[in-house]
This record gives sequence, C-alpha cells and structure tokens, in this order.
Amino acid sequence: MSGFFSAGFGWQKFAGGPPTEWVNDGSFAGVLGSVVPEVATGVPPAQGEDVVEAFVEVFELDIAKQFGERANLAAHIWFGRPFSGSWVQAPGVEIEQAYATVKLSESHDVEFTLGRIGTPAGFEPYEPYSNDTISWSILSRANLYPYLVTGAQLSAALTESFWVYVMAANGCTNDTTFKINDLPSWLASFVFYWGPEEKESFFSITPFAGPESDSNRSWTFGMDTTVSAWLTDNFQLGFQGLFRRDDGAGGPNTDYASGLLNLHWDMTDKFFSFLRYAYANQFDDGNGFLNLTGAKQQIHEASIGGGYWIADGMKLKLEARFDAILPSAGENQWVPGVAMSLVSAF
Repeated sequence: MSGFFSAGFGWQKFAGGPPTEWVNDGSFAGVLGSVVPEVATGVPPAQGEDVVEAFVEVFELDIAKQFGERANLAAHIWFGRPFSGSWVQAPGVEIEQAYATVKLSESHDVEFTLGRIGTPAGFEPYEPYSNDTISWSILSRANLYPYLVTGAQLSAALTESFWVYVMAANGCTNDTTFKINDLPSWLASFVFYWGPEEKESFFSITPFAGPESDSNRSWTFGMDTTVSAWLTDNFQLGFQGLFRRDDGAGGPNTDYASGLLNLHWDMTDKFFSFLRYAYANQFDDGNGFLNLTGAKQQIHEASIGGGYWIADGMKLKLEARFDAILPSAGENQWVPGVAMSLVSAF
C-alpha cells in the first residue's frame, strides 16, 4: 500500500467578461480552477468573482498485489469531500485507476492489461506529488488527449529503451459507456526511454481515433507528441503538442490545437523552480456533442513558481498563474491567482 495527499490554499479572480472556459472535466480557468466551489455545484463562476479558499485536493490510496511472477492487480483510489475543494465529487470516492496485468512473454516484456489505465501520452503526471505545478493545464483538464481510459492494452518492449502500447478503450476522451455506439476507440503509443531511472527521459507519439461523439459515424482523430528530457542533472525540458478533430455530431467539425512547455530547474537538493506555459485553441463552438474547452476561443496559461523538499516524501509548492481567455464572441477574460500546497507521498 502507498499513496498521496495534497492540500493547500490560494486566491484567484475571474476578471474581464463573463467566464467562458468550462472544460470537459468540469473545471474552470486559473490556479484554483479544479477546486473552486463551482466545480461541485455545476454553476459557472460569476463575472468578477474573487475566490479565497483552502482545499483538500485529493487523498489517494494505492493498493497492489502480486500473483506469482506473471500477474498483478493494482487500484488507485481517490478520496475527497466535494464541498471542501476536491477533485472528487459525490459520493466522495472515485477509482482513478484499477487494472489487472498478465505477462505473456519474458523475452520482450509482453503484457496484457485490462481495466482503467493511465495512458503513456502527455507530460503531466497523474498524481499532484509528481507534478511541478499545483494546477493542471488545459490539455489534461479538457481531455484533449487520452489521459485515463478504460479498456484492454497490449504492451511490449521491442528493445530495452523502445516500448509500444496498443489499446482498445470505451473512449479516448470520456471514460464512459453512456454513448450510443458499439465500436471501441483506439490508441497506440510509441515511447522511447533513456537516462537513469530516478531522472528518466522519454519521447512519445500517440495517435488516437474512435467514435467519441455518441454514434458510430462521428469519429475523432488526434495525435499527441510529448518530450520530457533531462538536459543536465538539474534542468528538465518538457514539451507537449497535439491536434485533434471531432467530426460533426449535430454541429460542425471541430478542431483543437494545443501545446505545453515546462522548464524545471533543481537549484539545490532542497529547492526547485519551474516555468510553464500552456495554450489551447478551439476552432469551433463544438461538434454538437463534445465542447471540450467551453467555447470557440483561445486559452493561454502561464505559471511560475517553485518548491521546497521539507523531508523525504513531503514538499511545499508555490505557484503564481495568469490565464487569458480570448473567445471569438464576447469579452476577453483574465484570471490571475496564487496558491501554496503541501503534497506528500507515503
């Protein structure tokens, strides 16, 4: 058994015009966008609203069991209180990941995995403990790329450093069976790893396609490319770029383009700093079923901050973030904010 805990407090303001960013996972713009009260109530923030709050983002419990030398079971369970600033909504418990894995071949580490799985795509990790920033970018919050999915995966190491993952899933965007179709979505990741395990670098390409929009006929096509490279022992460069198209399902074909740049610097053994910029452009108002960022608009997110290792397994993080949301119709919005958090791994 192991796990993570994340809690903090902060301030942000929804300035400018009425908020138009209401993304696919129910969150909003800003450093507190995933934990503001409106995430639990389902009502968009008011124009000009100030938010000052403490939050318990998530308590995660990870349970793993090995069955002999070829099989294992794992479950990552989120606990939260919806009305105290949490990712987890009612009833307060959610399965982040839960899967069983069977090794089919020792020679190339061929494995079959079935369940709810985190994909190899994207730069941002699944746990707040491993993420540089306190907040999460528009790329992961809007599910612009496959993030957490339910399905069957086959993976293999073609060489010691090159891995291939192929998956059939209920959906690459929404992990749900409440769709009117009987075809799975598909994704494949081609990942090259290098460097020491404690500071491993990787490069991944993930194409994905499937009927994401409530029918067998309206398909989504996309491609994600991610780089996480330790250029020196102290400096890490992160980059992610993606493009996707959702075919019309009662609306126009809708394209999305998005990217992320993350710079991480370990100043000492105890102190680190970061700079992050994320961008998303939704070119239409939505395809009639999916409207991933909330409107036809451009979104810019800029963060600066750092952290301090209090002890092995616990760190303090600080982040100042400024978002600019530029809708094609309506007033621009500006969302400044600052936050502090304590995150722990056990």
